[in-house]
Amino acid sequence: MHHLALIFVVTGIAALLAPAESLAQGSIELTTVAEQEITTTGEAGEEITQVVPAGKVVPGTVVIYTVTAKNISDQALNSVVINDPIPEHMTYVVGSVDGPGTDITYSVDGGASFLARNELAVSDGAGGTRPPEASDYTHLRWTLIGDLAPAATKSVSFRARLE
Repeated sequence: MHHLALIFVVTGIAALLAPAESLAQGSIELTTVAEQEITTTGEAGEEITQVVPAGKVVPGTVVIYTVTAKNISDQALNSVVINDPIPEHMTYVVGSVDGPGTDITYSVDGGASFLARNELAVSDGAGGTRPPEASDYTHLRWTLIGDLAPAATKSVSFRARLE
């Protein structure tokens, strides 16, 4: 049984990729936040769902990871890519990735290659291939469409379940 304590905000967990000509060292600040949804019952009996920082999570808990990239340079950056591994002991929740204004690709081979979700295939163990299952995903990649202006931020997210 795995327990995971996520009582923190981490800077720089996700990798940032960009061509050298468009990304000067120290141009991007990355912050990753881990949160979870909790549902409570209001005074009138209605369900209230809130997103709160992830504290101690138990197996089966879904954690929402949000990565924010901030351009801390004085010039617009292009070809910005955020590459994020699925955390250890977590399983990606298929279909949960979000990133308006980005092209999203996925990896099932430890981050060696990235493809659109409908183009992915893994070995079926009998010499053929099959579409990936949730546990096959290893990395997510968001490629920003257009420039990231000075002082601008871009947030992307996904959900993963603690095994």
